[in-house]
Amino acid sequence: MAGGILEYRGLKLGEDHSLSFGGFYRTLGTRSNKDDTEAYSPYLQDVWSLSPKIDLTLGLRFYYVEKNRYESWAATGGSRRMKRKNERHWCPKMHLEYRPTPYTTVCLSISRAYRLPTP
Repeated sequence: MAGGILEYRGLKLGEDHSLSFGGFYRTLGTRSNKDDTEAYSPYLQDVWSLSPKIDLTLGLRFYYVEKNRYESWAATGGSRRMKRKNERHWCPKMHLEYRPTPYTTVCLSISRAYRLPTP
C-alpha cells in the first residue's frame, strides 16, 4: 500500500468565505496481485459563514478507481480471467452547522460517500 495526500485548507475569499481543495492517490496491492486497486480522488470544499452562529459547507469529491477483478464465469466460458476495471463516483456534500451556545453545536449533514476496499 502506498499513496499521498495534497491539500490546501482555508483559502480566504472574503471575510465570511473560504475554499479548501486537494486530493489523494492510493494503491492497494501490486499490479501482479489479484487484489490490486488504484484510486485518485480530488475534492473541492466551500465554507460560508452565514452568521456568527451558522456555517454552511458545500463540497464535491470525485473518485476514479481502477481494480483488478475476475470476470464472471459465464462471460469467460468457464475460465477465470483477470480484467482491469475502472469506476467513477461523484460524491457531493452539504453540511449546516448551528452554534446556539459556545458549548453546543447542532449539525445537519447530507452526503454521498464511496468507500475504498480495505487491504
